[in-house]
Amino acid sequence: MATSTDYSRSVIAASEMKDIYCEPCVNDGKHIEAEGFCVDCFEYLCGQCYKNHTRYKAFRHHVLQDKDKMPVDTAKAGARDVCQEKCGLHPTKIIEYFCKSCDMLGCHACITVNHRQCENVDHIPNIAKDTQQSEELKEFIDELDYNLEAINERKKKISSNITETDEMKRKARADLKKQRDEINTFFDHLEAEMERRIEDIDKRNKKILKTSTFALDSIGDDLKQVKTTIDTKQKNGQNCELFIAIKNYKQKMETVNKEFEKLDDGNKIQRYALTPSTKIKEVLKNTTEICRLTTAKFVSKININTDNDNDKGSVCGLAVVQKHYLAVLDDNNKSVKVIDVRNMTVTNEMKIECCSIHKITKVNNDQIAVTILSSNFQGKIQFLSVSMSGSLSKGHQIAADTFYIGLTYSRGNFFMSSLGKVRITDMQGKTLKTINTVVDIADSIAVSPHNETIYLASCSKNTVTSMTLDGKIKAIYKDNALKSPYGVTVDSEGLVYVLSSGNTHQLTGDCNKIQTLLEDVYATEITFSHTDNRLYISLGSEIEVYQIE
Repeated sequence: MATSTDYSRSVIAASEMKDIYCEPCVNDGKHIEAEGFCVDCFEYLCGQCYKNHTRYKAFRHHVLQDKDKMPVDTAKAGARDVCQEKCGLHPTKIIEYFCKSCDMLGCHACITVNHRQCENVDHIPNIAKDTQQSEELKEFIDELDYNLEAINERKKKISSNITETDEMKRKARADLKKQRDEINTFFDHLEAEMERRIEDIDKRNKKILKTSTFALDSIGDDLKQVKTTIDTKQKNGQNCELFIAIKNYKQKMETVNKEFEKLDDGNKIQRYALTPSTKIKEVLKNTTEICRLTTAKFVSKININTDNDNDKGSVCGLAVVQKHYLAVLDDNNKSVKVIDVRNMTVTNEMKIECCSIHKITKVNNDQIAVTILSSNFQGKIQFLSVSMSGSLSKGHQIAADTFYIGLTYSRGNFFMSSLGKVRITDMQGKTLKTINTVVDIADSIAVSPHNETIYLASCSKNTVTSMTLDGKIKAIYKDNALKSPYGVTVDSEGLVYVLSSGNTHQLTGDCNKIQTLLEDVYATEITFSHTDNRLYISLGSEIEVYQIE
């Protein structure tokens, strides 16, 4: 803390002090001759302000100088490094205090009214001297630089998405023309309609990307201005202003991070691709589409956590049942939960007494089957019934080999995948057939609608293998973007959807790639609803819903 001797050289005769006024009074519109000076506040005080100054707890230890000892020209002495910013609550006053207890800046009035009892109130000129060497400034500048770099990275992503958007449009239009060449001129008006749909999605994608670019530019301009302000105050040695700027801009940094989250969520382009009509000759007379424009449109998120949970939910299986219900396996809480997809909420749940819970599949419209490891470490398939209201009731159990990790049901039989094998059993667990496969570990299994093809996703080999029920391999799908596939499902038309690390692939029934349907989506489970053509994919304790159009 400064002492009275610091300013002894500035002492002058009383006759020369007539033009120096009390600064708190001047801020209130009054011009009263100064009778003293507060070294800590760096302010001239009139007789009344001088007398009252030490009554408040925040100012009790301030050093005061009377008229004979007060400095001659404090304004000039502190011109290079003084508080100048006006208080938002008291526009006529200057922000010159910082309350450590409340982590708030304030003027003389703020401190007097709102921080009278606070223990840690400091005069900014006293504590801002070392701001340039402070860890807080270093961390602030690091965060500022990090966010500026984040803007550049996001711009690169936008640029990549713009290129991909143009490529999708180019490919879609090329496929459209190819299909168009195979039919007669009767379909001209349908081609125009498809062009309009492509353009609509492309415009929406471009609008999203343009909006994101504009928002990033705006944030970037603001942050660059902040950077310039910080650099200028550093260069000029304006520690007080630098200190205040850091405190004021902290909230802006928090806002920037929230804006980044919004931009990341809003920068997801709607993906689409064209697939040819499967029976074009049969539907020429009554078709309404020249091609099928396939896209996944985000609908909503569902949180599976409930008040009955002991831990945060973790989805390990999904199955659509009773048309409007989604049965969910929650591994962390060893429970089955039923979600009404009409309102996207958990309506019923049931705890399963077991050591672990693995896979789920729909058996009938009102029945599901769950693979579990019982308390005595025996593999079981637990049957559960789902009523029209979505309530659950336990059925019987059958034995299950714990080495089989993939599970699905089709036309009266269970299909279970494991180490190099697919086992087909009846409803009582009796083995009907065991198929040897080239897939070492099939993490997920699906069967085509007509019960003709088995699809196996191999996480270790980064492949999707299609094979007949006799074990004959039909096709093996590989792709550079297909990494650790651990989920596979089939829609009502036989199109295949494969979960990969960070993306979802859409394939034909012959395992030819149609498109990367979703990107930047790190899901663990997937299922398709034939009722409303929707994909349900799980991300931890949440389920994302996509409309397939």
